Amino acid sequence: MTGTPGIQAAGTPGRAPAGSRTPALPASVAQASRLTQCQDELRALQGLDRAGWQRNQPLLDEVLAGASRYVMLRPRLSADMRQVMDSVHQAHLARACQKIHADLFSALLKRADNP
Repeated sequence: MTGTPGIQAAGTPGRAPAGSRTPALPASVAQASRLTQCQDELRALQGLDRAGWQRNQPLLDEVLAGASRYVMLRPRLSADMRQVMDSVHQAHLARACQKIHADLFSALLKRADNP
């Protein structure tokens, strides 16, 4: 969902949040970065926990397929509907990525406990 606006990056677009040294990323760039991180973590999981990867790969594929279908429909929706549905799809992606992150962390801890 890299091109789907709707949730702003931290702070005001183009300005760094108070106390921050780096400027805030535009929302689409921040989303793309989070998606890339999620995909990288899924690839790392593949090498550590094949079963965990097999559970998470279809989940992420399903979320991304749903987002792709939504992007095609999005221009025909009202601004209010777009705002709500952008948030829904971003939440689905965040939930899938959080599960991948947690499974990767668990696999890393298991490996550290049993070298």
